[in-house]
Amino acid sequence: MLDMPEIVQQARQVWSERGDALTEGPGARLSFAEVDILSEPFPEPPDGAAGWDVVVLSNIVHAFGAPESGMLLDAAATAVAASGLVVVHDFWTDGPGRGPAKSALFDLHMLLHTYQGRVYPWSWARDRLAVAGLTTLAPVSLGEGVQAEDTALVVGARDPRALTAVDAGGLERVASAALEIGFERTAPIDPEQVVTAAWVREKCRFGCAGHDQGGRCPPWSPAPADTRTLLDEYRQALLVRGAPPTLDFHTRMLALERAAFLQGFPRALAFTAGPCPLCAECEPGHCRRPAEARPSMEASGIDVYAAAATVGWPLEPVPDRESPVTYIGLLLVE
Repeated sequence: MLDMPEIVQQARQVWSERGDALTEGPGARLSFAEVDILSEPFPEPPDGAAGWDVVVLSNIVHAFGAPESGMLLDAAATAVAASGLVVVHDFWTDGPGRGPAKSALFDLHMLLHTYQGRVYPWSWARDRLAVAGLTTLAPVSLGEGVQAEDTALVVGARDPRALTAVDAGGLERVASAALEIGFERTAPIDPEQVVTAAWVREKCRFGCAGHDQGGRCPPWSPAPADTRTLLDEYRQALLVRGAPPTLDFHTRMLALERAAFLQGFPRALAFTAGPCPLCAECEPGHCRRPAEARPSMEASGIDVYAAAATVGWPLEPVPDRESPVTYIGLLLVE
């Protein structure tokens, strides 16, 4: 543990009163260091190790202004080992259980009773760690309890695989990114539960003016059998829900795919909704923007109605063009 001399002295007293085996001495697992973390470097790990396995900043960030807190996050990112974790435990304006009024009151309290302290959104810590080269998982709830209701974790790692110790499935952080990007709702779905069928593609062929008009519509999209083979290669998937315009939804799906990729899922692949909206005119078979083009779920033989019903989002056909439309997208995550 490292902190200001006054805090370290109090901590030593608390541990000595407990008589815990973690305290300093022979066989101890806990040591203390009196360090001014704003002006002194983090101590070196023992035995010449290349960085600490875990660096925890608990209830530290809110006590300082952005320059000082940012410097602390940078120092933590530098001090952690290549496979280690930076854990930032703190109050956040948008943390689990915190409403706008409570966040505002705590922020006011920090303004009045500290020199430059303030309450930050968890995305601020995430972005700062990202600039330092860390992949982040946030916000991570602490579960139930008074403190847990007001605080949450932002966890960063230089190697994204280290985050599996905190979030084994990874979908929680992908879903969080989806909501930030602007999707209305998210829901995990097992790729095995995603139904593919020949009739879906035939509905595109007989009933849609976009068939064979280029883009990523049939026959330029994956056949149902190929889509099934692809789905079987994945263990996780996320459904997202949104609305037109089609280009906006398509752009968000691309952003979500990229976010998942950067979070340590190199095989992330998006299926969007509706005809490809990227170009005003399309030459069939010769896509001018292949890096951005993605097929829709229905064009690939996926039963969108069945997928939505699986996660509790029953869809109804729209009777006319004036009725509101729901878009469903699918992100495969591995």
